[in-house]
Formats: sequence, C-alpha cells, structure tokens
Amino acid sequence: MKKAAKETPEIAPAAGASVDQIRDIIFGTQMAEYESRFGELEKRLLAESKALRDEIRKGFAEMEERQSESSQKHDEAANELGKSLEARAKELSQNAMRDREALENSLADARHDIMKRLDELTAAKTDRSTLSELLHDVAAQLENGAASTPSPKSKK
Repeated sequence: MKKAAKETPEIAPAAGASVDQIRDIIFGTQMAEYESRFGELEKRLLAESKALRDEIRKGFAEMEERQSESSQKHDEAANELGKSLEARAKELSQNAMRDREALENSLADARHDIMKRLDELTAAKTDRSTLSELLHDVAAQLENGAASTPSPKSKK
C-alpha cells in the first residue's frame, strides 16, 4: 500500500498536466473564442463608458453654461428693473413736489382772494355805517325842522 501511495503523487502532476492538455484539445478553440469575445466586449464596454462619461461631462458643461447665462440674464433684468424703479420713484417725487408747489400757489391765491374780499366787505360795511349815520342825521334834522343846519356828526 505504501507503494501505491507513492505512485499516486508522482502520477498526479503528470495527470494534472495531461488533463490540462485534454481540456485544451477539447475546449481550446471555444475558450479562445470566448476570450476573444470577452476581450471585444470589454473594449466596447470601455469605449462606451468613456463615451458616456464624455457625454455626461459635456452635458454638465452645457448645463453650467446655460445656468451661468440664465443667472447673468436674471442679474441684468434685476439691474434694469432696479434702474426703472429708481427712475419711476424720482419721477413720482418730482411730480409730488410740482403738485405740492401748485397746491401751495393755489392756496396762496385763494388766501389773497379771501383777504381781498374781506377788505371789500369791511369797506362796504363801513360805507353802510356812514350811510346809516347820515340818514340818521337827516332824520333828526327833519324832526327838528332845522334842515338848513348840518349836524356836527356829518362834518366828519
């Protein structure tokens, strides 16, 4: 038995090599074909993944460019809107000042007209008072029968 155990290890390396040779003979062409196919698939997969990466990078670059352009357009629009609002506020302020001045002038004119009419009314009232005194004096003279002598009040 010891002899058979010794023979087995010696046969095993030789048998392993012969099994590989038999396998190469039986499956060799198929294995070479599979290796060739896997090599081609690996090359195509690498090429397509590289193309996909390049396409994704290109897409990101385009998106960043569009975002930058959009941001720039929004900034420009915001600046234009700000300028427009400032101009409109300035215009409204000027209109308010002009309207205020017109209102003040109108009030001054109205105040002047009121004062003028007040003076006229005061003068008219004074004239009525004088007329009343004169008529009162005439009535007194008529009562006294002294139509020819003027009263001391009418000499004023």
